[in-house]
Amino acid sequence: MEKKIGTIIKTYQTKRTTQQGNEYDVVIVWYRDENGDKKVKIYDRPIVSYYLLKDHDSDEAYAPPLYIPEDKVERIDVYSDMLFRDIAVRTNTLAFYDQTLLKYGKNAYSMRNLFRHNWVYDADMNLQDRIISKFQEEFEPDPNYQIHKAYFDIEVDLMPNGFKPNLDGTIGYMDFPDEDKAPCPVTLITLINGNAGQVHTFIVKNKENKSQKELFDSMNKVRQELLEEIHREDDEDIVDVFTYIYDTEEEAIEAFFEKVHDMDPDYLCAWNECYDAITLMNRLSYLYSKKEITRMNAKNWQTSIANAARTMMYNTVCDSKYLIIDNIELNPYARYTANKKDDIGKRIDFFNIFDGINWFDSEYNYALIHMPEGKKDSYKLDFIAEVVLGKHKLEFGPGITIKTAPWMDYTTYYKYNVRDVILLYLLEKINLDIDTLQRLSEITNTRKEKVFAKSVSLANFVNKYARMEHYVMNCNKNQRYNNNGEFDTFKEMYLGNQKAEEPTEEYAELFEKKDKFGAVVSDPMLNAHVGEEIFDDEDEKNSMHLFRWVGDQDLSSLYPSIIRAYNLDSLTEVGKFFLRDDMLKKRLKEKYDYYGLFTLSDKDEDSADVDDETVEESERNAGETNDLGPTITDEIISQNWCALGEKFFMLPTTEELYDDIDKIIKEKNKN
Repeated sequence: MEKKIGTIIKTYQTKRTTQQGNEYDVVIVWYRDENGDKKVKIYDRPIVSYYLLKDHDSDEAYAPPLYIPEDKVERIDVYSDMLFRDIAVRTNTLAFYDQTLLKYGKNAYSMRNLFRHNWVYDADMNLQDRIISKFQEEFEPDPNYQIHKAYFDIEVDLMPNGFKPNLDGTIGYMDFPDEDKAPCPVTLITLINGNAGQVHTFIVKNKENKSQKELFDSMNKVRQELLEEIHREDDEDIVDVFTYIYDTEEEAIEAFFEKVHDMDPDYLCAWNECYDAITLMNRLSYLYSKKEITRMNAKNWQTSIANAARTMMYNTVCDSKYLIIDNIELNPYARYTANKKDDIGKRIDFFNIFDGINWFDSEYNYALIHMPEGKKDSYKLDFIAEVVLGKHKLEFGPGITIKTAPWMDYTTYYKYNVRDVILLYLLEKINLDIDTLQRLSEITNTRKEKVFAKSVSLANFVNKYARMEHYVMNCNKNQRYNNNGEFDTFKEMYLGNQKAEEPTEEYAELFEKKDKFGAVVSDPMLNAHVGEEIFDDEDEKNSMHLFRWVGDQDLSSLYPSIIRAYNLDSLTEVGKFFLRDDMLKKRLKEKYDYYGLFTLSDKDEDSADVDDETVEESERNAGETNDLGPTITDEIISQNWCALGEKFFMLPTTEELYDDIDKIIKEKNKN
């Protein structure tokens, strides 16, 4: 059956409660159809599949393999909310289920211990990832679809009262504002629609700010200047600049979210999005709570006021047009999970928000995606923009800082905010990090927020491949799902201390040593004094730190491309690329500076492959090698076909072809 076009944009998991009080899982999928229109599909109380071993007396029941042929297991289909109980009934572990249900509830983390049962296969995949796999049985992504991207940045006023001193004599907010407290009002938000080439800026009016009034008086002129500057310095694709002025901070933030929902992009990016997103939500909650206090006229209803304010905030930041799908009413919800303890390059934040948009942190995803290129000295926007684009953030005049700029030069402050978002837009045009995330999600059947969690995405990908080969993947039997580190009752009750009987004593002995292989790192102070001689005296003392002729090479942990280039894998064929053309060798040396490639060390020269019949006698003792294996393999792996043809087959470059064509055209025109 031919599949329909459906490019998955986002998945969202929630729960709904029926009138009878039953709680069901719900998964929502936003996707783009063949016309590029955003559609939504709801999986209400979805059915999931898992597999159960048929022969409970087989070897697999005693020692479960990582993968098992489909004919040895039975497929079980069950409602997702009944998965744990169904496994418990079929594996005779209902006592554990009831005990955990009574102690922690039916959605307890400990329930997942049921996946460890020896009979159970392919039960532990995340529900959203299961739905992605199910969706792709009916739909396939459009390879030509251009992802709709948008970008934003906020500015807060660190001096909301201008230069009026605080009670302690300081002026304004003295520290960097913590987003969890959000002490400073939002004064500027810029949003760029990347596909439409439009800049939208939302400004909060401050009647006490004369510098801001100067901007308002010349707004049309400044907007035109800004557009010309963008065209001249950055990008011609930005076609228009819009500004919106609001009397209150609350109105400006609400207008921003309304514009975002109306635009409904696939990805909405910010640099260090944690700060922007949490600040916007907390500022709204604070502003709404003030309204509730006034409305209720009661200062002691703090809990009810906070709940009411939070509900109002959810209704603003979530997209209301999706709250009723197929006559199913859903609740708005938004929570930003910030993994602040993780370093940049490992940190994976997640904005769990009810809308059809992936909120994408450009900073942390840039660090994750480009980590193989080497860790950067900084991941500040200004530094990365300099490295990638050769551009910088807008600078303020002498004596003006980001703190004083709103009150001393609001026009530059406004342009500064727009410039930051322009840099985000330009970085994505060069890096295409969003496209990388989107494609990896499609390839591995993984929800966007877990694509770079390798244990999740790789497991999903392997599972996808195993299904194609008619195998079923096991659950992670090594995982322990315990609440608060409690005793592993499931293992004690149902798994015991089983130990497989090894076929031979020699194998059993080797198996016991499996965890002892690898590098050994010891305290250098414990080393014997066997290094370089450091004192020329009778004691003949030697260093425990300085050694000569020491090499360290770990061939088992190299990148796959290096393993292939040097033919290190045990499965690779043995062979080499050898140069036989002196003219080509000379060209590689002189044009591409490949001198070091051919030079042998003294050790290499002594042990050259003199018995290799493919090497001429004249070159065996020449102090050089003609082995091209590493460099030509590197070109093949990188798929740099132009460079491969130019360097090794003496084919013309693209520029040379253009020149030849140009000469032919000119010659033809003369005649």
